[in-house]
Amino acid sequence: MRYKSGCSLATACRDPGIPMNGSRYGEGREPGDSVTFSCDPGYELQGESRITCIQVENRYYWQPSPPSCIAPCGGNVTGSSGFILSPNYPHPYPHSKDCDWLIAVHSDYVISLAFISFSIEPNYDFLYIYDGPDTSAHLIGSFQDSKLPEKIESTSNFMYLAFRSDGTVSYTGFHLEYKAKLREACFDPGNVMNGTRMGVDYKLGSMVTFHCEAGYLLQGHSTLTCVMGNSKRPEWDRTKPTCQAPCGGHFTGFEGTVLSPNYPHNYTRGQSCVYDIFVPGDFVLFGQFVVFQTLPTDVVEIYDGPSTDSALLTSIYGSHSGETLPLSSGNKMTLKFSANGTDTAKGFHFVYQAVPRTSATQCSSVPEPRFGKRIGNDFGIGMAVLFECNPGYTLHGSNAIRCEAVPNALAQWNGTVPTCVVPCGGVLTERRGTILSPGYPEPYSNYLNCAWRITVPEGAGIQIQVVTFATEHNWDSLDFFDGVDGNAPRLGSYSGTTIPQLLNSTSNNLYLTFQSDISVSAAGFHLEYTAIGLDSCPEPAPPSNGQKVGDRYTVGDMVSFQCDQGFSLQGNAYITCMPGPVRRWNYPVPLCIAQCGGSMTDFSGVILSPGFPGNYQSSLDCTWRVQLPIGFGIHLQFLNFSTEPVHDYLEARSGTLETGTVIDRFSGPVVPNSLFSTTHETTLFFHSDYSQNKPGFHIVYQAYELQRCPDPRPFRNGIVIGQDYSVGMTISFECLPGYTLIGEASLTCLHGVSRNWNHPIPRCEALCGGNITSMNGTIYSPRHPAEYPHFQDCMWTVRVPPGYGIYINFSVINTEPIYDYITVWDGPDQTSPQIGQFSGTSVQEGVSTTANQVLIKFHSDFSTSGFFELHYYAYQLRTCQPPPTVANATILTDDDEFEIGDIIRYSCQPGFTLVGSEILTCRLGERLQMDGPPPVCQVQCPAYEVRFDSTGVILSPGYPENYSNLQTCSWLINVEKGYNITLHFELFETEKEFDILEIFDGPNIYSQSLSTLSGDMETPFNLTTTGHQLLLRWSTDHATNRRGFHIRYVGEYQSMYPSYNHILFL
Repeated sequence: MRYKSGCSLATACRDPGIPMNGSRYGEGREPGDSVTFSCDPGYELQGESRITCIQVENRYYWQPSPPSCIAPCGGNVTGSSGFILSPNYPHPYPHSKDCDWLIAVHSDYVISLAFISFSIEPNYDFLYIYDGPDTSAHLIGSFQDSKLPEKIESTSNFMYLAFRSDGTVSYTGFHLEYKAKLREACFDPGNVMNGTRMGVDYKLGSMVTFHCEAGYLLQGHSTLTCVMGNSKRPEWDRTKPTCQAPCGGHFTGFEGTVLSPNYPHNYTRGQSCVYDIFVPGDFVLFGQFVVFQTLPTDVVEIYDGPSTDSALLTSIYGSHSGETLPLSSGNKMTLKFSANGTDTAKGFHFVYQAVPRTSATQCSSVPEPRFGKRIGNDFGIGMAVLFECNPGYTLHGSNAIRCEAVPNALAQWNGTVPTCVVPCGGVLTERRGTILSPGYPEPYSNYLNCAWRITVPEGAGIQIQVVTFATEHNWDSLDFFDGVDGNAPRLGSYSGTTIPQLLNSTSNNLYLTFQSDISVSAAGFHLEYTAIGLDSCPEPAPPSNGQKVGDRYTVGDMVSFQCDQGFSLQGNAYITCMPGPVRRWNYPVPLCIAQCGGSMTDFSGVILSPGFPGNYQSSLDCTWRVQLPIGFGIHLQFLNFSTEPVHDYLEARSGTLETGTVIDRFSGPVVPNSLFSTTHETTLFFHSDYSQNKPGFHIVYQAYELQRCPDPRPFRNGIVIGQDYSVGMTISFECLPGYTLIGEASLTCLHGVSRNWNHPIPRCEALCGGNITSMNGTIYSPRHPAEYPHFQDCMWTVRVPPGYGIYINFSVINTEPIYDYITVWDGPDQTSPQIGQFSGTSVQEGVSTTANQVLIKFHSDFSTSGFFELHYYAYQLRTCQPPPTVANATILTDDDEFEIGDIIRYSCQPGFTLVGSEILTCRLGERLQMDGPPPVCQVQCPAYEVRFDSTGVILSPGYPENYSNLQTCSWLINVEKGYNITLHFELFETEKEFDILEIFDGPNIYSQSLSTLSGDMETPFNLTTTGHQLLLRWSTDHATNRRGFHIRYVGEYQSMYPSYNHILFL
C-alpha cells in the first residue's frame, strides 16, 4: 500500500510583507537573501532597516524580525522640508499623550507649516504651536476641533509644536507639512524690558518703535527699520534700545514715577542719585513707595524742597511696601538715594501725584491700594472713599474710610488704606471669577498647599480658561478634580508651562489644589472661570453676517442659520443639541461667506467681493451674472470699494462676459459713483493678481424700468457719430485733426430719475504736446483757436515709418517775437540736429527732416500770447544733403545729387594726408545721410616717413597755417640709383636760429650735411643731392612759430653736379 504525504517541507523564508506606511526593496527569500525597508515621510522605522533570510536545519526565518513604520510622539526635525504626524496616524492617537516636536532649519530661512488634515477632540485635546525653540516663545495658536487651520509661518528658523491629549476620546489626529522658506523679513526684534513696542510687521521697509514705561529712559534709537544688510539678508538697521531706570533726574507734571537705578534689578554699589520733583505751584506732593527694599546701609532721604539743603521729611531703608509719606509743604520735593553698602538689593518704586493742600476742611490725598482701586476723589470733611480689589485679590482692612474734622487741627481720615492680597485657596460661588497663584504677579512662595472649590448653580458646568501658567516643572503642580473635593475624578495635573487653554467640568463643582515644594518658585498662574450650561447646549453665536433661528438649546432641540444678502452659508444650516456627559452641538456653527461669483434673478440684491468684509484672496477670477426680464436694467450702487490699483479690478459689462460690452472698469481705493446698466442682463467680472489683497467691494443693485438723453451737439472742434439718444443707445465722438479728445469717446444713455449720459460730454482740445504717428496731420498751439497760455513748454514727437521724412509747413504763426518760439529737431530728442527756431508773425519757409522722427517744442514766457498752426506730411526720402567742402582736397562724384547708394571719393592735394574715410556713401538709417563725417586733409609731423616716389611735396606741419611748437619731424626720400634729388623751395619762413630744417645728403643724420636752414629766406631757390637718398629733419622750439615751408622735390638722372645756389648756412 502506498501513502501520499499531505504536507511539504519549507525551502525558503516566508514573505516578510510590506510595512504599513512604508516600502520594501528586494524580493529574494532564499537563505542569505536580504531585503531592506524604509518609511514614508513623517514615519519612523521601528526595528532594523535590513533583514536577512536565515536557515537553521529545516527552519527558515528572517533575522532580525521585519520592522514597522509608526508616527512618533515628538522629536527633533531638521532639513528643508518634511512631515509631522500625530502618533499612530492615520489611526486615532493614543490617550494621555504629551508629544513635542522642534523644527529647526537654516538661519537664513523661516518655516511655513501647512495643515493637510486635522481632527482632534474639541475642548480637551490641543495642538499648541510656538514661534521659537521652546514653549517660552510666542504662542502662534492653540488648535482643536476638525476645522482645517490656515497655513502659518514662523518669524525665525525655529518652530515648537506641543500636542496634548486627555484620558478619553481620541480622533484621527493631524498630518502637517513644513517647508523652509527664504526669509523675506527681519527676525522678531522682541520686546524691551520695562517698555512697549509698536509695530508687528517685520518685512523690508517696515518699522517698529519702542517706548519706555513711566520712570524709565530710552537708551538708543526708538525706531528700527528692516533693511537689506551687508549679508544680503534682511536685518534691523540698529540695535534694539533698552529702557533703563536712571540714577537721578528732573521730574515735572501732576504725577510720575521714580525708580532706583537698574530697577527692577538690583541697584549698583557706590551710587549716589538725586531726584528733584516739581508740581504746579498750587499743589503739594503726595508720594508712596509701591516697592521698597534696600540694605540698612543704603538710605533714601526725602527733602521738603528743591534741594538736599531743604528740611528732611523722612529717611527710609530696609523693606517697606505701600506706606504713604508725609505731604510736602510746597510744590517741590527732593529724593536722594545713597548706596554705601557692600551688597545690593532690589531698590524702590516710588509714585507721586500733585494734590490740593491739606486744610481743616480737606483731608490728605488717599492712595489706591496695589492691585485694587479707590472709588471717590472728594477728600472734603464728611466725604467717604471706598476701596475694592482686582478680581482674584481679597481686601485686607476696611473697605471705606471717611474724612472727619479735628478741632483746632487739620482734617483726618478715620482709618487707613487697606491692602489687596491673593488668598491661598477659597470657596467661589459666583458664576464667573478669577483664581491667581498667591503673590501674583510676583512669584509664589515655597511650602504652599492651597485649595479652591468652585460651585455654580445646579445644571451648570464650569469652564476654566488659562491666561498664564508657569510653575517649577515636576515639583510645583496645579491639580483639577471634577467634583467637590480631591476624591473626585482628576481632570489633570499640570506643572511647568504646558497646560490646555480650556478645561471643562461635567458637574457644577470643581476642586483645585496647588502645592509648591521647598525650593524653586516660578511666576505662577492666572485662571478665569465661567459657568456653562450642562442641561442645555451652550447658546450658539449667530454667524458673522448671518442670523440664528431658534432659542431652545436642550437635548434634541434644533437651531437653524441663514445668511445676510450677498453671503452664502458654509457648513450645516441645522445643528442639534446632542446627549452625553457634556452638552455639545453635533456640528459647529456654520459660516456666512461672500463667494467668488454667482447668478441672480431677483429685482434687488447684494454683490460682495470674496471674503468680504475681510480681504479677498489672490489669483481670483469671479463672475456675477444678473438676469432680469427684458425691458429692465439695473442700478448699481457702490457702498465700499478698495482694490490693489491697476492689478486688481472689477469690470461691469452690458450682456454676457463673452459677448457683452464693457460699461466701465474700477480699480484702486476710490469708491465709484453709481452705475446704470441699460440691458436686462448685466455681468460683473472681478480679477485679482498674485500679490496684494484689499477689502474689496460691497455693491447693492436695484432693477429699474428702461426711455432720451440730452443732445450733445454742437460739439466744438469735433463731430458726433450717432443720432439716437434713447436709453441704452451709445454715441461716439471724434475730434478734428490737431485736436485731442478729453473724456470718454463713447457715451451710453442711462435710465434714472433724470435722463443723462453715463459720462460727461467730452471735449476736443489742442493740447500742450503729444506723440503723433499718422502720415499727415495738424499741430495747433495750446487752447487753439484761443490764444496760448503763458509759461508753456510743450513738446510734440511725430513719427512716421522708416524710409520717410517729414515736411512741416508753418501755415499760421503769430507768436511774441523772440520770447515765444518754436524749435524743430531732426530726430526724436533734443540731442538730434536742430533744424531751426521760429518766432514772430513773418511767413516761414517749410522745413523737412532727414529722419522719420521730428521733435517740435514750443516755449512761451510770462507776457504776450498768440497762436500758431502747423501742417505736416510724410515724404519718401531719396537724396542725401551734399557734405561740406573739405579744404586742400578734391572730390570725385558721378553728379551733384546723391541718392541712396551713391558715393563721394576724396583725395588730398600733394603734401597733405587724408584723415578720416576716403569714401562716403549715402545711406538710409535713422535718417537719410552720408554714412560718416567728411575727412580732413592735414599736414602731419611724421617721426620718420620714407618716400620712394620720384616727385612729391613736403610741407611744414599745419601748413598753410603756422606750424606748432616743440616738433621734431623726419622725411627720407629714396629714388632709383643713378638719380639725384632736387629740392625746389617755394616758401620758407621760420623763427631764425630756433626753428631749423636740416638737410642731409644721404639716408641718415650721419650723412654729409647738405644744408641747415632757418629764418626768412628769399624764394624760389633749389638744392640738389649727390646721390639718390636725402634726409630732411625739422625741429621747433617752445616759442615763436611761423608759416613754415613749401618744398617740391624731383628725382633727376645724374648728368651734373649738385647745385648750391641760394643756400644759407647757419
